[in-house]
Amino acid sequence: MNTSFFALWSSAPYRVGAMLVAGSLVITGCQTTRSMQPSQTTAIPAQAKDRVNAALKAQYRKSMSYHSNIEFNNRAKFTAIDPKTISTVSSVYSYCEETHDAAYIKLLKQAEAAGLEIDDARYDTPRQSLEQTYVACERNYSAWQQNQYDDYAADEKQAVSPYYQDLFDRMEAREDMLSKEEIESAKATYEQWYKPLSVNVQGVYQPLAGKLTVLPSAQYDTRNHHTSISQPLYLDAKSGNLYLWADNVAILNSKFMDKKLGTQWQNKWLKLSLNDGSLPKGFGRTLIKSHLSVSERMNARADSASFKTLPTTALAALTPKIPAHQLSVMQHSDYVIAQTQSVDAYRQTGKEMSALLFNELKAAYPELVAEALAEADSYDYDDEGAVAEAIAFDDSESAMATLEATADAEAEGSDSDDEAYRAYDADAERDAYNDDDSDYTEKTAATYIAEKLDGAYLAKALIRMLDGSRNVELPTADSSLKVQKLYGFDKQGNLLWMHMQSPAGAFVDKALDSTSTIADILTTYSRIDRSQKDFPNLPTGAQTPNAQNSVDIKAYLEALDEDKDNAQTLEGMRMRLFSMMMMASAMTR
Repeated sequence: MNTSFFALWSSAPYRVGAMLVAGSLVITGCQTTRSMQPSQTTAIPAQAKDRVNAALKAQYRKSMSYHSNIEFNNRAKFTAIDPKTISTVSSVYSYCEETHDAAYIKLLKQAEAAGLEIDDARYDTPRQSLEQTYVACERNYSAWQQNQYDDYAADEKQAVSPYYQDLFDRMEAREDMLSKEEIESAKATYEQWYKPLSVNVQGVYQPLAGKLTVLPSAQYDTRNHHTSISQPLYLDAKSGNLYLWADNVAILNSKFMDKKLGTQWQNKWLKLSLNDGSLPKGFGRTLIKSHLSVSERMNARADSASFKTLPTTALAALTPKIPAHQLSVMQHSDYVIAQTQSVDAYRQTGKEMSALLFNELKAAYPELVAEALAEADSYDYDDEGAVAEAIAFDDSESAMATLEATADAEAEGSDSDDEAYRAYDADAERDAYNDDDSDYTEKTAATYIAEKLDGAYLAKALIRMLDGSRNVELPTADSSLKVQKLYGFDKQGNLLWMHMQSPAGAFVDKALDSTSTIADILTTYSRIDRSQKDFPNLPTGAQTPNAQNSVDIKAYLEALDEDKDNAQTLEGMRMRLFSMMMMASAMTR
């Protein structure tokens, strides 16, 4: 599945994170949105579009606090469903068995209600009828299936009764219909997963200071289960350092890589230097400027007819309904501008944005882009590569022994004169495996991870992502599905909040229909409250990363790699991870 890069980039919480980070690196002063008079709140579509674009442009330059709340619901899968569109059986393939079982259960209940056994003589006739019906159904289905998939001449086709021919044809045409079981499953998913789940992202953005804090969190809350997890992030754009709170990573590190870690990472930040000298000079600045330019060009291209001004009172009547706790916040605004697009148009916009940014980077750094695409080609592998990947999860010796035994058995049992079997050299195969896949047998996990944190590696990954997004083949979505963005303003024209409602699958190249899961994303903006902590759950002394409360992750990995008694091989780390996954799987059976 390919993710439409800018479809994600342009959604509300990502604008706050990614796009506001962009502003922090290039803006040298604050600007404000042009004031709007109350009499202007009934703008025509073109004016509404201009106001939204002006507000979004101003967001890059304003210091603020932000909070995004993300909710999901799949109510379309089980509410207001036309009974005629519900399938009574799982599929045409199981029709005979399911209908026979349902009829037999019904007969059993009748006998039980009458105080009789099912094998009582009084039930001989209905039992025989059920058997005859089942046999006839199976015989006709077998013939129908052969006619469907086998290339028979008209005079050679198997005989199917008109009744069953029509029945199976109609059922096959309705294969995509929801079954009763799927509807019940959707209800359970909503009540037990989507309804108790809430995802939030909050923080502060200060472009002059080059500071962005991000606190993503997820909460799951039911009567007997309360779970919450968060991951503080801090970006110092001036120094080019990204900080990650270490707690969530420490336990995994001690389990899979560093047996001596202990509590060294407790109450610490992990520092990742993005400005490590591995990229061409000015790459970050070019990326940010290009992104801002592309965003503004695409906003200017938007269809004016897709914008309209709404009174705040209209929000409650919108469908699908906005979550109540989001709606109560949104109603505290003076007027609203709505932009409504089809899912296809929204995805196409993301694809075009990816293409524009890719072309700008290609023009500025042709060699870097060429290297990124060449490396992408090298990721394609044949069956032998897949085998090597599988072997990496197993012990090298036992895996090779298995290959040897398999090859010997195949050579002995083959009637062919295939030279490859007779010339099979197990020792040479083992040597070739160890030479070609030294990453798995010799490279340490620390070295492997350090390579993935290199600035050039991350930049090339971004380039490949853009390339994939611009070339992705987009499926056609149901025409009834829309992506709706709402912007709430006060009387002075300040943007107070932004709400986006869309099928959750609109962010990826996934086929969508009218029952797709819906995502509601509300982002609110406010002045920074200096009396509040940036990270409420962290100690006071750890609110801002510094040399005393942070660990340079690259220096740490380099030191770990040199500790030969403690360093773990990549193969060893993967084997432990695989073992843990197997144990977890066994415990859940």
